[in-house]
Amino acid sequence: GNAAAARGPQVPLRERLRHLAMSPVFHALFWSYFICGFTTSGTVETHLLPYAAACGFPPLESAAAYGVLSAFNLGGMLLSGFLTDRMHRPLLLGLIYIVRGLSFLLLMQIVGDIKLLFVFAVVFGLADYSTVPVTASIAASHLGMRTMGLTMGLLAASHQAGGAVGAFLGGVLFDLFAQYEWVWTASVILAVS
Repeated sequence: GNAAAARGPQVPLRERLRHLAMSPVFHALFWSYFICGFTTSGTVETHLLPYAAACGFPPLESAAAYGVLSAFNLGGMLLSGFLTDRMHRPLLLGLIYIVRGLSFLLLMQIVGDIKLLFVFAVVFGLADYSTVPVTASIAASHLGMRTMGLTMGLLAASHQAGGAVGAFLGGVLFDLFAQYEWVWTASVILAVS
């Protein structure tokens, strides 16, 4: 029908994959999303509450901080969407990752200071999923709308692979050293590099 006509002739999957595999923009987005997954789903979403418990914070306050993080996550995505249309997108994406990376320095200082946990929640929340609007915009303009579904599917897969590595590595490092400092340090390095 009209939807099929609007899409135009379908390019074979092999050609679309080759197009993406040859694109430096795709590789930059793919690997940044792997890091994104590592530092969000992998480390913070999996290990923040156990870390807060290890720091001696009660479950209610820790969960409230995670709720604040989620609320600011929403605000960060809206702000990022607004800024994506108004500024240099690669610069914006780089700044988001830098803010995210630096927020882990706050996280490593929260022991005994519940207020600092909430400050971390606000800062990290603003930089958490705010990468999505920028990444989607860059993908659309540099890789094309005809591969947008495939591109975002592959980027989401990369994000989840990074999340799996971050969750697993965080658990292994905690089991080995009975602390989270190594996984937070790895998150800083990955996010700012």
